[in-house]
Amino acid sequence: MNGLKIQPIDEQDLTLIAASTGGDCKLKIWGIVSDASLHGKSEWWNCEAVCEFRNLPAGPVSFSSDGSVIAAAFGHVLTTWTSENQEMKSSLCHSNLPDKIE
Repeated sequence: MNGLKIQPIDEQDLTLIAASTGGDCKLKIWGIVSDASLHGKSEWWNCEAVCEFRNLPAGPVSFSSDGSVIAAAFGHVLTTWTSENQEMKSSLCHSNLPDKIE
């Protein structure tokens, strides 16, 4: 795993998500699933979305302070995604930065 962050919790919306990046060149968004059974309530993390960018290696990941935007490095490019629907908003790179973002 290259990066793992949990979204800052909004006091009005207690939905919890996490974002991870790994050696598979992907950004994955995780949500908690709850299930009531005869043995009580069970909760587990479920992969809800998978994002990638030009098959570049995925690096560090982070959330904005309000949790609405996910920033993920792919090689030498920084990408931003909405945390609500994982829509890519922008990609930022600099021609003088050939090395991957760490």
